[in-house]
Amino acid sequence: MNMPATNGALVLGIVAICLTSLVGCETPVATHPVTGKVVLANGSPAQGGIIKFRTTSEEGEMVKASGQIQPDGTFQLSTFEDGDGALAGEHEVILFSPALGDGGGATAPEFPSKYRKYETSELKFDVKPGKNDFVIQLKAR
Repeated sequence: MNMPATNGALVLGIVAICLTSLVGCETPVATHPVTGKVVLANGSPAQGGIIKFRTTSEEGEMVKASGQIQPDGTFQLSTFEDGDGALAGEHEVILFSPALGDGGGATAPEFPSKYRKYETSELKFDVKPGKNDFVIQLKAR
């Protein structure tokens, strides 16, 4: 029994879609909620800016998460989707001041420059499965 050409093409198309969905899809990487608060050296909350986390694992690709620091110093990280958090594991952290024009009004105090580079910030946090909440206490210079 011969199939008409259109039915054969349809069957081949369906088979190709099924194989692609089985072979070509990667398992999504799990993220975990990360919230927190940035506190300045004088004890007051940071009033804006941007916070960035990056994985420190030497295995695989480095993955970054970031968030906007709110006027009360709080933040929520996003990696792949808004508010999804960060990957589990140790992360290095940097901060960008709103006074530099990268996240808020010019009235907020500037973070010490050491917090702008991963190599000098000395901020490290371990993200664990489940909810994570970090208080980041900055030092004066």
